[in-house]
Parts: sequence; C-alpha cells; structure tokens
Amino acid sequence: MLAPLFDIALLEGALENTTLDSSALVITANNRLANHIRQSWGLKQVRNGVSGWRPPSVFALDSWIDNQWQELCDLGLEGTELIILNEQQELVLWNSVIADDRHCPPELPIAATARQAQKAYRLLRQWEIPEQLLSDESPHLSRWITAIKRQLQKLSATTRSDSVSILADAYLDRHLPNYQEIVLVGFQTLPPLHQRLLECAGSRLVDAASTTISSTGCTVCLENEVEEIQAAAIWARERLAQSPEQRIGIVIPSLSRLRPQVERLFREQLQPDYWSLDAYAGATPFNISAGIALADTAIVNSALLLLSLNRKSLPLADCCRILNSPFWGGTSETGLRAAAEIQLRQRASHEIPCGDFRFQLHRLEVMGEIAAEDSLVKKLEIFETLKRNAAPRQSAANWCALFSRQLSALGWPGKRGLNSVEYQQRQHWQALLEEQGKIDQIKPAISCEEALQYLAEAAAKMPFQAETPDHPIQILGALEAVGLRFDHLWLSGMTDQVWPQPTQFNPLLPVHLQRQYQTPLSLPERELKIAQQVIRQFQCNAENIVFSHCRYEGDSQVCGSPLIEDIPTTTIDCLINPASLQQRCYSDRPAVTLERVECSHGPGVDTSLPSVKGGSAIFDAQAACPFNAFAKYRLNAEQPPEPTLGLTAAERGSLLHRVMELVWRSLGSLQGLQSRSDEDLDSLLENSVEEAMQPLYQQRKELMSPAFAALEKRRLRRLIRQWLELEAQRPDFRVSELEQSCETRFADLPLKLKIDRIDVTPDGDKIIIDYKTGKAAVKNWFGERPTQPQLPLYALSGNSSTSVITFANINLEQPGFSGVGRDKSLLPGLVGADSYEGFESWEQLQQHWHEKLTALAEEFKSGCADVTIYNPKAIQWQAELLPLNRWYGYLEENQ
Repeated sequence: MLAPLFDIALLEGALENTTLDSSALVITANNRLANHIRQSWGLKQVRNGVSGWRPPSVFALDSWIDNQWQELCDLGLEGTELIILNEQQELVLWNSVIADDRHCPPELPIAATARQAQKAYRLLRQWEIPEQLLSDESPHLSRWITAIKRQLQKLSATTRSDSVSILADAYLDRHLPNYQEIVLVGFQTLPPLHQRLLECAGSRLVDAASTTISSTGCTVCLENEVEEIQAAAIWARERLAQSPEQRIGIVIPSLSRLRPQVERLFREQLQPDYWSLDAYAGATPFNISAGIALADTAIVNSALLLLSLNRKSLPLADCCRILNSPFWGGTSETGLRAAAEIQLRQRASHEIPCGDFRFQLHRLEVMGEIAAEDSLVKKLEIFETLKRNAAPRQSAANWCALFSRQLSALGWPGKRGLNSVEYQQRQHWQALLEEQGKIDQIKPAISCEEALQYLAEAAAKMPFQAETPDHPIQILGALEAVGLRFDHLWLSGMTDQVWPQPTQFNPLLPVHLQRQYQTPLSLPERELKIAQQVIRQFQCNAENIVFSHCRYEGDSQVCGSPLIEDIPTTTIDCLINPASLQQRCYSDRPAVTLERVECSHGPGVDTSLPSVKGGSAIFDAQAACPFNAFAKYRLNAEQPPEPTLGLTAAERGSLLHRVMELVWRSLGSLQGLQSRSDEDLDSLLENSVEEAMQPLYQQRKELMSPAFAALEKRRLRRLIRQWLELEAQRPDFRVSELEQSCETRFADLPLKLKIDRIDVTPDGDKIIIDYKTGKAAVKNWFGERPTQPQLPLYALSGNSSTSVITFANINLEQPGFSGVGRDKSLLPGLVGADSYEGFESWEQLQQHWHEKLTALAEEFKSGCADVTIYNPKAIQWQAELLPLNRWYGYLEENQ
C-alpha cells in the first residue's frame, strides 16, 4: 500500500481538536493539499482500528471562504443577498464598462485591457491598496472602478474579493463564531485581505511545522528542457523498479506550458503499450497535477469548431479540420470529406464562406449519389435552420441550448462509443454550457458571436483533469508540491530565470504602489525570500532530492539558480543507468525483421491511353528527378496551393493569358496594333481586363472587393500596355493561333499540349510564344536532361515551318523575348541556334532536343522512379515531395 503524501504527525493535535468541536480549523493553500491531509488522517484512523470518525475541519482557503459565505447568507443578514460574480461574469462586466467608456483611446484593445483591469482590481482589494491613490496616476482605471461599482450596485452583486471583506466584517461583528485556533499549511505568503479575514475569524493563527528529514541532494545539468524531462522520467522509472511502494515526486515549475511533452515522455518510459494506437485512450500510469484546458481536449475542441459554422466564414484550416473530425457525421463519408478538402484547398483562399463550404459538400454528394441518411449536407442544413430561426440577440442560456441542438443535429460526438476520459470531458462540457447561463445576470441579451466568444474563452480557462487512481509517481507544479512528503524528489527547471521569480508588474497600476504594498512579483527581495522558503521545505520533505536545470531554453542560454550553488553537483550517468537513455519500458516488444524492397522502377506507362496527365511538365520533372515525376504524374502526389492574401500565382497567370487572348483576337496582327490610337488601345485593354476578371467575381467573392478589383485592373492595364509597346517594335507578323490545345504523341507517349500563341511572318515562318510573368531561361534547354522543355516539345510536335520558340517575359522589371530560332532577326532579343557551342544550325539543335527528350520519355514510360536529383533546384521547387522520396535519407545511406 502506498504511503500517504502528507506526514499527519505534524497536525495530529490540531486535527484532534477539529474533530471534537468547531473551535479549531486547518486551512491549506490548495485543494490537493487538503485532500492529502484528509486522506492521511483517514489512514491513521484505520491503522488505529477506528471504524468510524468525524471528518476533520480541513479546507483549502478558497473552499472555506465559499462555505463561510454560505453560512453568512443562511443567517439572512442585510447585505448577504448579494450575488458573488464568478471570474467570467466579472470579465464580461469589465469588458462592458471599458467598451462604454467614451474617454478610452480608440486603439485600446478592449479584451486584453479588461483582463488586466480585472487583475488590477483584484490586487487592489487583496493587498488593500487605497483606491483614491489611483485618481492622479491611473485615471482610466480609477474611472472604470467607479463604473464597475455602480454596475455591481444595480445588479445587487459583488466580486469575490469584496465578499472576503464582507466576511471579515461579519466575524468582527460576531455574526459568525470565531475559531480558537487556525492552522495554516502550505502558505509562503498571504494577501493582507485574507490575512485580515483569518485574524478576525480565529483567536490564534499558527503555521504548521515542517517535517525534519535528513535529506541527501545533488545538482545535475542537462542540455535542454526535453532532455531534462526525459532524464527525470528514466530516473523515476528506475526508482519505481527498485521499490513500487515508494513515493516519487517530479516537480516541474513550467508544468502548464510543458504538459504535452511531459505526458509524452513519461508515457514513453512508463507505459508498456506506449507503441500501441490505443495508448492514449486510457489514463496515465502516473498522476499529473496540471490539467489541460477543456478547449484543448479533442472532443470539446471539435464541438467549438463545429459551432464556429455559425459564423459567416471560417479560415481554410478550420474548414479542413471540420472535414477531418471524427466527432460528427458518420464513418462512411471518408472519400467525400477528402474530395471536399481537396476542392477547398484548390481555392487557395485564407477564408472560406460557410455557404461555400456547404455547397462544396452538396456538389460532391450529388456526384456521389449519397443516401439521405448519410448526407452531411442534410445535417448542416438542419444546423443552419436552427440558427436562422433563432433571434439575433438572446440570453446566453438560450444560445447554449441552441448550440446543444445544433451539435445533436450534426451527430456530435460521433457514432463510436466514448471511452472513460472522453465521457468525463463531455460531462464537463455540459456543465460548462449550464454555467454560461450566469452571463445573463450581467448581459440579458447577446449576439451569437458574443455567445461563441464567451463559450470559447470559458472552455479555454476551464481545466480538465481526468479521474485517475493514486500512483507512486506524482508530477506537480512547484507550489502544488509544497507540504507533501516524498521518498524521492526531482526538482527540474532550477534556473536563474525561475528561482527566484523575476519581477512583473500590472501595467494599469503605478509601479511604486505595487512595490510599496509588496504585491506578487513586485519586489526581488520578496521573491527571493519565497524561493528560499520553498526550497527549504522541499529539502525537509524528501529523503533523496535531485535539483536539475538545463543549459538552453529554446535558443537562449540559461544558468542554474544561485540558490542551489552549495548543493553538490553530479553527472546524469551517476543518477541513471546510461543504457536507459536508449531504453524504453516496451523494449521487450518483439523485433520486426525488415525486408528491403527494390523500388527504383514502377509499372510502365500504358501508351494506349488517349493522353497522360501532365503534358510537357512530365519531361521537366523527369529531367530533375525521376522519382518525383513518377510520384506526381503516376501516383498523383500533388500539394494543393497555399492560401495567399491576394490572387495566387496561378490565378494571376491565367488572368494574364485570358487578357492577352482577348487583346490579340481583336488586334490580329502588328498592323492591327499599330493602327490603333492610344485611346483605342486603352479602351480595348479596359474592356478585355473587365471581361477576363468576370469569373473571379463569382469564384473569389471574399477577395474581389471594388478597391482590390480596381488595383488589379490598373496593374494589368499597365503591364500589358507596356508589353504592347514592345511588340509594336517587332518585324511584321500576324497572329495565327491563340491558346491552342492539341493532342499529340512524342516517342509514343500520348500528350496533351497547349500553346499560348503562334505568330506567322510574311515569309511563312512560325513563331511559337509562351507567356511568362516571371523569368525564364533558355539555357535550361541545353544539356543532357533539358528542363522547362515545353517550347522545344511544341517545336518538335509541329511541322518544319517552326522557326522560333520563345518565352514572352511579361513583367515590369525586364520585359522582353527570350528564345532561340533559325534567324535571330525574326524577333528582338532572339538568339540564333549557332550561337550555342556544339550546334551549327537550327535543324541540329532540334535533333538534339529530339534525342534528349526521347530519352526522358523512354525513362518515364518504363516506370523509372530512381531517387536521383539531377537538378539541385528540384529540392527547392519540389520540396513537398521530400518526405515521400526520402532524399536526405537516400543521401545518408549512399555516403
């Protein structure tokens, strides 16, 4: 049986008195310590053979204050009918007061300021700082406090801090009976307000003595926080293996921040089935004091996410999370959800209107002929109808009732059964919804957006701690561990950044007042004294103690606390078995024999197909890396475009192509261009740009505001007008083809190609033009593995009259043609084929392209998927394929 975590001998006399009458009371700093004292007292009674006993009067300070307030209310005295506002109600009131203040600066962040004002008022009341001292130095706060008091009077309410003052007066007036003795346990300091209350309530205040243990201790330094936590987990595992009945404590000052890493690393060391997919479904094999925010649990996070569909639009990431959530709908729509996510990501928009989200699902359901009972759209329609039928402003309680009905309509929390932890989380969620009704006492009517905001904020503040059995290993924050007794104790995070705590001031209160009244974190001397007391208590409550710190926190170098300088140092190898650093508790898992599979070739291409997806881009990818070409054009490994603040590069390119097509369909030739006046050209450009942008008004409603559309039109008109001035200097030509699509075969590989434009000279020479908004280099066409070979492919797929292939670099910085041809005089900026070493004629250059591109085509057709990077730039512009092709692992293996 595990030993109790509190040495009950320290309080035997006091607890005997509390069970005999109500003249003695034990007050602890937190509920955890109170529970352990009651548990230790019960175990003592059992050992003494007592079959029944009166519970001792042991309370955490906050719980005792709540009980005493209820006792006072039961007396029916004047003033006790006041409602004590909870933290959220107070915050709503502060938000309302600050938002209504006409003297506030317009740029003031109301929500953040309200939180600081709430904390400042609590400091004022608990440290009994006279409010009149604020009128000159903190006029805003002083004005807000006056308004808060008026509102509290109207509501017949009070704050928790003010209720403590009322309780103290009740004890002074003898409305509540005094205690002969009040014993304090686990406190380093008390706010003056609480100190006054306890002095009024008890004739005598005493601090419980500490256990006197002759402890041995040492200090160890690790590289970073993760190594420090991992070492503590291994150390705890080894102590536990030596004696399962020992009490082992792990103190982590930043436990709330590091909780995910702490849980993962301790599970890794202590949970035999850690490698199993079900490992996280059950409770932890240790006790961890820091709960997680209810909003961070998967089931509640999914509820908040689904309720955000009440908004007009959602970020793309949230839409994708909703589609991938298993907590709504059924289990038969996996393909539908994946298809909808792809469609949404293809839009490359940061925000997706909720109406478009539903429409996308509806369109895919129609295509897939989804049955009504499995329809996600039907569920979303019921969700939306419930919102549409609700009043725009109503009570928080009514909104929460509506939210519950909406979640039920969506099938939340899913069809699978909930495990024990998830069931507890759902119960907490239901309690949270009921608690939101208290907002009605402050604001009787709120909007849906406000209701969602208050609900999300409350869920983010509500801690969730799963009910777990008692374990030998206790992982605690620094102040939670004070007063508890351990056989072995590891104190991590002993850096000079934490021990003692650095000063930190409330920005709304004058600094000199905070120092004068010694508020928390205002005086270095105060924090030093508290840190020394805490360390001394730890040393008195553990037989074997380890102090640890790291060298680096993130990118910052830190040092050990000067408070542990006198403690002997050691190395980690002296504390734990060095082999344990690589060992896990599941190391006896059966080894798996790996089979090496040759995968440099896949199945060949079926050349009987009408065309192969990819077109000329196949050759570009094959030239850079065969595996990447196989992944993209055989396995369809594509990454959707990333959302942008404006139009995507693809959208801008398509828009430019469409405008150029409309302009040249009207102009037709060099003569048509030169014959137009400036006014005619401006009119043509304006009309062409407007027509080209029409589809975007429907596709990108959220983006195409009048101001943005005007900017985009001006940009396009300027860009294309500059380009037309350059084209006007060319030798005579006429436009033969625009945006021509053709199906062809090259090296027996079926391809679908699209040519932006073909010009023809009076002598019959064809000039193939490809528009580029960036920079394109002709040099990529030469060498053993030509890249960006779409234009050479166009030339080889046409007839012998093709005389020039060129990029049209349409940009404001360096506009111009970049190409190669039979005769460089056909186009400004053109380079003749004989200008390149090894080529004497245009025909010889074409023959070179035919040979090299045929070799690439044969590679692709054969299924060649070798992980070889021929073009180093492929690592950059095909980076999304690195996890799939495992290039860096391939490099290490072949070095």
